[in-house]
Amino acid sequence: MSSHYATVAKVLRHIADHYTAQPKLAELATVAGLSERQLHAIFLQWAGVTPKQFLASITKNHAKALLHRQSIEHTSIDLGLSSPSRLHDLFVKHEAMTPAEFKSGGAGLLIDYGFYDSPFGEMLVMGCDRGLTGLAFCDDHTDRQTLIHQYQARLPNARIQQNESPHAWVNEWLWQAPLTPSQPISVLLAGTPFQLKVWEALLAIAPNERSSYSHLAEAVGSPNAARAVGSAVGRNSISILIPCHRVIQQSGMLGGYAWGLERKLAIQGWELNAPNQNT
Repeated sequence: MSSHYATVAKVLRHIADHYTAQPKLAELATVAGLSERQLHAIFLQWAGVTPKQFLASITKNHAKALLHRQSIEHTSIDLGLSSPSRLHDLFVKHEAMTPAEFKSGGAGLLIDYGFYDSPFGEMLVMGCDRGLTGLAFCDDHTDRQTLIHQYQARLPNARIQQNESPHAWVNEWLWQAPLTPSQPISVLLAGTPFQLKVWEALLAIAPNERSSYSHLAEAVGSPNAARAVGSAVGRNSISILIPCHRVIQQSGMLGGYAWGLERKLAIQGWELNAPNQNT
């Protein structure tokens, strides 16, 4: 599956650069260096749908429809939950570092990390005995080193070591095992109070919905802070589980993504077209 993503990413990179159009299969096949039949087959194997179906799910108009279908607050009410932040309990159990721990830069924490194949390329998994502390994507050895340095900068006083055993199960759990409320996954979040509020709001966005930065700002009680919300979204260190890929611009355009716009498109299309996936 991960080998297919490398091919699909070439196509999605082209789509990200021409997001307001809907390229034909022949054009996408040329970009991929494949025949139309080959590209068609790879998409079916990777996403379970044809390129045409995949593209339809990530077009601007469809994104806008998802964006305006209902608000985060309405989704919470429909599910009988007391607030948007309660939605995450169905999927993720999270704990915030104490102010003292955060201020100390993670002093006293031992964080293990490893790199694993995923449907969207290589994934960095980091965690300690209290839960996951990082999930990110990388494309080569240079990216590996950059990611490690970035995470060390966030928690400069934590001990970080490469040790794949403690968290090797996460990769299988994310992409293969069925996700149920009886199988929550724990994460340990390191951020400011405002960032934590934004990340909780992200957890309330369902896989078949989208949110804009302004919607998120309203959800956290700061309707005039869309730019600050965007910065907090960009600081999310737990990709996939805290779904920053579901945030788009009010216009329906993609917006940014720390791990590349083609990967953002890939994840969006994957979860919309494969509803049985964990994400």
